[in-house]
Amino acid sequence: MKRPYLRASAAAWLCTVLPACEDPGHSDAVGESTTQDDADEVQEHDEHDEHDEHDEHDEHDELVDPESTPYVAGDCAITYRSPAALITVSSASPYNSAWVSVTAGSRMLARLHRREFSGGTADIRIQRYNGVAWVNYLSSSGTGARKLVDTTASTTAYYRFQIYTSSAAGVPTRGLLDVVPASCTGLDTCFGASGKNCEGFPNGSCSEQQDGRYRCDVTVGANMHDSCCSAHPNGSNCGGNGSALCTAPAGSSYNAPYTCCKAEWDHAVGDAAAFRLHKFLMDPVKTAYRRTTLATTVVVNGQVTAKATPASGANPGGIKAPAGTKLWTPDAQQGWCTSNTFIVSGSNATCQ
Repeated sequence: MKRPYLRASAAAWLCTVLPACEDPGHSDAVGESTTQDDADEVQEHDEHDEHDEHDEHDEHDELVDPESTPYVAGDCAITYRSPAALITVSSASPYNSAWVSVTAGSRMLARLHRREFSGGTADIRIQRYNGVAWVNYLSSSGTGARKLVDTTASTTAYYRFQIYTSSAAGVPTRGLLDVVPASCTGLDTCFGASGKNCEGFPNGSCSEQQDGRYRCDVTVGANMHDSCCSAHPNGSNCGGNGSALCTAPAGSSYNAPYTCCKAEWDHAVGDAAAFRLHKFLMDPVKTAYRRTTLATTVVVNGQVTAKATPASGANPGGIKAPAGTKLWTPDAQQGWCTSNTFIVSGSNATCQ
């Protein structure tokens, strides 16, 4: 979601009005930083190692309707994504990532997330190998726990990212480098979670974990709204100017003039208000580029719901609900329970 949600204090009212309640040069590092991968195994990273393959994504169940056209991650095919891990750096031990060959004109996006409850400061920069040594290409700007370098490769060369700090004490961070085509846009994070990026909504829907990732509230409506906003950044509550007009979902109660993503936003607010949500682990340094589709909006018997998109390429697919999660019945019927089994009780259903 792009805007914070209202929480349970307005639940009763909302539910009455909403429809869906190797390294080519020598190392210039002073020391070695400590990293921790997503499985919490502590390991050292050697900058002479060749880079790992792209991150693997969790497999998702198939849609109820197998004839539905799946999303193809060709709208923004990620050329390279570095492994994501907890990386502890100090002034004596910066972290140098594995290098990658980047073609001139490609977009390079390096993200840093400093574990917020640990304190300290850290920065990230992209470096380029000039045939003799590593030189700084561009450093992050801004303050706070999250830093970003968003730039274009001016020449075809080897690039890497470096995390560094002036602190003598260890500072836990997460860092990642993406290389994508220049045509790829967007900077969304925690895609599919309630609230703006990884910020959650006012009462707090994302909680930071020991490894710097977040456990966030996820709803079907948030999957729908984030997907719609990825296609229409100026849609309803998408963080733009809200001027984008679309055709209203056919068969629904929405009429022209219709602001893109309005139905998805209403669904998301209704889900949050009715506590139709579950927790999901998300990485704040992983970017969801446009267009990323987690859900495809459909109208069934006049009700605006959606089909979950299966995982494909760099797209993780719709975030389905585990057993015990309460969903709106039309959503459960469209396959949003991981098990595809549920028990209906009135307008809601419980995933089994």
